[in-house]
Amino acid sequence: MKNTEIKKEDKKYLPKNLEYETEDKRLTTFQGSPVIKRMIKTEGYNDSQLFMGLSPVYGFKASKLYSYKPTNGNGDFVWSRNSTAFRVNQNGFMELMGANVPTIDHLNGCPELLIQKAATNYCLQSENFSTTWSAASVTVTTNDTDAPDGNITADRLTANATNDTHFIGQAISVINASLYCFSCFFKKGTYDYVQICFPVGGVAGNPFRNFNLNAGTEGNGNAIGRITNYNNGWYRCDVYFTTNATSVTPCIVPLNADANKIGRAHV
Repeated sequence: MKNTEIKKEDKKYLPKNLEYETEDKRLTTFQGSPVIKRMIKTEGYNDSQLFMGLSPVYGFKASKLYSYKPTNGNGDFVWSRNSTAFRVNQNGFMELMGANVPTIDHLNGCPELLIQKAATNYCLQSENFSTTWSAASVTVTTNDTDAPDGNITADRLTANATNDTHFIGQAISVINASLYCFSCFFKKGTYDYVQICFPVGGVAGNPFRNFNLNAGTEGNGNAIGRITNYNNGWYRCDVYFTTNATSVTPCIVPLNADANKIGRAHV
């Protein structure tokens, strides 16, 4: 499992069937390392291994996106972003781009320029489930397998032998009556399904959504969800929810079946 973060986002980035008139805030968690394992070209990176862009022959560099025509520079774009950002590179791995470097994304095969709104991650220690995350009847094995960026930094969740609710979660401060999205990167291990739920309050209706990590599809649930294939067996799973308090605890539950309620991983 990998990747946890929380960030703000405009309504236009939400699924088409989700409409809210209030300001949106996006809650995501990214369990992934910012250090890049596979480099496209060594001189394209700085000393911290952040991708800083290549020469004009590759189409972009820091602060510049080159046009194919005209070739005299009149069609070039000036690019500005005062922070790092992730993209999927042509090798299929998530890659952290340096400040002001265009994010040319290859998630859908054909390279696309990502226009990304500023975002904030509200989850603490989002790259390590053994720290500020609380586990119930679950064992966390850190750095167990490859993450979406190709590094061995993904954590494994294993339910114990107790016939009980197994989960890992974190209490997060939020704004009451606001829309959020919790997301996490998952890869199939022992269990075919994973559930994102909110069993301890802070969200009306006890929403949950299951995700099938074999088929890459949504399962049972009463929450609006979305699953996106990030290649190499990884899926990003999103669940949208509206708060009714100032604290919420999103939880991750490993499942061996598509439960029709807040689930238990029977072992």
